[in-house]
Amino acid sequence: DPRLYVDPAAAESVDAALGNTPPQRLLALAPTARWRCKCWPIELFAEAAARLVPEHFDRAVILAAPHEREHLRPLLDALGDQALTPETDVAHLMAWIDRADLLIGNDSAPLHLAVGLQTRTVSLFGPTEPRLVGPLNFWGSYQTRPRDHLVLRDPGAPAGATDYRHAPDDDRWMRAIPVDAVVEAALANS
Repeated sequence: DPRLYVDPAAAESVDAALGNTPPQRLLALAPTARWRCKCWPIELFAEAAARLVPEHFDRAVILAAPHEREHLRPLLDALGDQALTPETDVAHLMAWIDRADLLIGNDSAPLHLAVGLQTRTVSLFGPTEPRLVGPLNFWGSYQTRPRDHLVLRDPGAPAGATDYRHAPDDDRWMRAIPVDAVVEAALANS
């Protein structure tokens, strides 16, 4: 059972950061990964986020490490004051993901945490094979409840296991995922 649980103190901290406002529709964005070849380009994240916030989501929380902030500049500029950029430890990262209505992310830890927290996802895959490392549902199979975890992947990406570590900066398969497809998936899954 991959179910995860949030630390109550971390959840209170996230609620406090959101303030005493009516419930907000929150979009979580996880635009980074250890390998550039697994990252949807940041300018495409920015374009998709600008189309989703504030029309469909009130705010967006951007989940990234402090040393990745400069890389996030196009996304931060696109969202302006509707972007939240909290510094997190694992407990607070989980609390932000749990609070979100939807997470859009690359094949990285926040995506897999979202699955365990039962937060709906739109996951973006390039050189890695979603059938091997994609989001699992609570019955241990890949995408038997596709409305909870939508996976987008360039149809031209290689099938099966790929040794992406030999080309860590080759983002051609990620770049081929259209912004329109991500926006449509986000709207269908929220």
